[in-house]
Amino acid sequence: MKQTAVKILTLAKEKFMRYGIRSVSMDDIARDLGMSKKTLYTHFRTKQGLVETIAVKFIEVDKQEIERISKNSENALDEIVQVAAYVIQTLRKVPEIALYDMKKYYHGCWNHFDRFHKEFIYNTIYANIERGKEEGLYRADADAEILARLYVGKSMLITDQDMFPMHQYPKADLFRQLILYHIHGLASEKGLMQLEKYFEAQQL
Repeated sequence: MKQTAVKILTLAKEKFMRYGIRSVSMDDIARDLGMSKKTLYTHFRTKQGLVETIAVKFIEVDKQEIERISKNSENALDEIVQVAAYVIQTLRKVPEIALYDMKKYYHGCWNHFDRFHKEFIYNTIYANIERGKEEGLYRADADAEILARLYVGKSMLITDQDMFPMHQYPKADLFRQLILYHIHGLASEKGLMQLEKYFEAQQL
């Protein structure tokens, strides 16, 4: 990617994260970069395209980090707790208004996040459940397919403004409660005995 495009993406992401997506115009971005709108539109023809590029790159970073955690974790509990800690840390950095704007006004971009959860996150949780069952850390009767689908559905529900208004329920707090609910429902007696160790390690 050209250096100018990288500069545009970096500044745009910073402004979107600080002020929300809808309140930042292409004029604002061009002005802050000291470039003409013509130059900006040469690299990104629309604001929608700019937002979508940032969203796709954001998802790619998440995928790489989750795959790294899964590969290097010592067992299923270690994996899911590390992933949860990473997601909570990420959510604390993303302003509520940015998520709200994307879901309400940039449906095409939000679809990338929806697909990311229904495909990548589903497969990650499914594999984690099967791994935990093999290790004896999760209940032997846990249905990986059903529970992975339930997890994805509940994780997407925390962005529902009717259920959880953003000014009343911070997304990081909602996700923390979700992951505790998920793990405690899955863990076997053996898993529960080890759980506190991983919670303390990640300060979950």
